Amino acid sequence: VVSTQSTDGKVTQWMIRKGFESVDLMKLKRVGKKVSVPEGEQKEQKEQEQPAGQDSKAQQQKLRGEAFISRNAGGLGFDFFPTNNNIYLVATEEGFVHKCSCSYNEQYLQSYTGHTGPVYKVKWSPFVPDCFLTCSSDWTIRLWHSDVTKPILTFVSSTKSVNDICWSNVCATVFGAVSDNRIEI
Repeated sequence: VVSTQSTDGKVTQWMIRKGFESVDLMKLKRVGKKVSVPEGEQKEQKEQEQPAGQDSKAQQQKLRGEAFISRNAGGLGFDFFPTNNNIYLVATEEGFVHKCSCSYNEQYLQSYTGHTGPVYKVKWSPFVPDCFLTCSSDWTIRLWHSDVTKPILTFVSSTKSVNDICWSNVCATVFGAVSDNRIEI
């Protein structure tokens, strides 16, 4: 059995039985970002409202948030939980990390926010089962606990995106990170 994720928004499990078969574990759905409008603009919008509650298209777009070109979010990296192969994390182009289950393919178990750019890699800790690392194009590496939706620690690498991370297999507090032209331990 082999599992893959791709930028088309699918996490797929492949099996060789009577031929080559595949099952979609999850179709990654885009998560909209809430748009916060400053108080001054809210007052201006209320004053500019047209009669009978009809807002201009620009005002409606501000309140609605961003429009999606595709309903699926691109997956960039994933990792299965070390002690339970039914649970996995998926890193997305949107900057989110989603905790998913092979049993529930319609919804996320949990979503983690904190990165401001695409998340390239997610890796569970081999020593502390509820902790994981992520790296991103926002120049950061973040340490997470699976029960908390915000990062516990943030490490700033340099002014380059962090392309890959890996935990040490002999020490619980050591990990490596790779940028375009450097390796950091």
